[in-house]
This record gives sequence, C-alpha cells and structure tokens, in this order.
Amino acid sequence: MTHLLANMVVLGLFTAIHPTQTFAVILVLGTKGARANVAAFLIGWITSLVAVFGLGYVAGGAGGAVTALTVDLTSAFEVGIGVALAIAAVITAVRRDAVGPHAGVPSSVVRRMDDLHPRSAAAIGVVVQPWAFTLAAAVTAARDSAGWTGAALALVTFGALAAVPVVFVVVDTLRDPASANARLHHLADRLKRTSRWTIAAVSAVASIYLIIDGVRTFAGR
Repeated sequence: MTHLLANMVVLGLFTAIHPTQTFAVILVLGTKGARANVAAFLIGWITSLVAVFGLGYVAGGAGGAVTALTVDLTSAFEVGIGVALAIAAVITAVRRDAVGPHAGVPSSVVRRMDDLHPRSAAAIGVVVQPWAFTLAAAVTAARDSAGWTGAALALVTFGALAAVPVVFVVVDTLRDPASANARLHHLADRLKRTSRWTIAAVSAVASIYLIIDGVRTFAGR
C-alpha cells in the first residue's frame, strides 16, 4: 500500500505541474458565461480522469488476484509509458513549435473560446487531461492495489493532487472576480513563456521515474 500511495502522489504531482490544463481553465474563465462553462469544464475533466483511470485499471487486472504475469505486463506497460514520455520530452525540447503558443492547448480549441458553450467546455476538459499520467497511475494501481478499496484510494489520491492547480485557479477567480483578471493574465503569460520547458522537464522526469519503477518492480517480484 505504501508503494501504491507513493506512486499516486508522485504521478499526481506530475499531472498538477503540467501547464496545459491550467492554461485551458484560464481561457475558459475568460469566456462569456464563465461560471457555467467552467463547471462544464470541470465535469469533463473529472469524467475524463475517472474514465481513463478506470479503463487503465481494468486493463491492468481490475482488482483481481495479482499474479506474476500481471506484474510483468503492468510493469512492462509502465516502462512503455516512460519511454513514450522520454520521446515526447526530447521532441518538446528540440522543436520550438512542439507545444505551440498556448501552453499545449490546441489552437483549434483556443479559437472556440469566443463562442464557447458548456458542451464545448466539457469537451475541452476531456481533451486537456494529461492522459499519459492518468493511465500510468491506473496500471500501477492495478498492479499494487489491494482490490477495489485500494483502487478507490489510489484514484482519490491521484485525482486530488492532479486537480490542485485547476481548482485553485477556479476558486481564486470566483472568490474575487474583480481583481482576478490581472492575476489570470499574469499567470497565462508566465505559462506561455515557460510551458515548453516545463512540459519537457515534467515528461523527462516522469519517464525516468516510470522506467525505474517498472524495471525495479519487474526485477524484484
């Protein structure tokens, strides 16, 4: 259980640091009907997190008996995600246009902000979910958890940490909307300037962590 929670904390922090979802919610907060749109965004984001985690958990064994084969398969999948993140980190660092001008939010999504409605906002919440980290959390939870109770604890721990920056931005804006615009613009500008290297660094560190954890678990079973 300690290993499970440690993985959820680390992966949740990686997800929280990833700037794309934070930048996306800032854009949504600047739209007409921001309250309804941000509520839909959060519903989409949470739904995406739960769905991807659930699919990854089922694929990783769904709380059944942990066998040598399931340990091997989930550890191999964990290493595979780590390798994919390493490749993504290199591409992001080498290519100046890898992230784009909007902290990783697709330009097609940004263009929809002028006429955003809740259904589209919910879809954006789904799109900007860092699925690689969520999937990694799910498969490691399937390998390390003690049944469905452990899985639920893993999901809550991971999700709570992953949501911190998004929830903080939303609560801060709704609490003091009069002065929030200046803070949001400042934060958005900072995310634009630093997002490429932040994404590259998070992807690189996460890849190292996942590869080491997967190999160590495989070798130590």
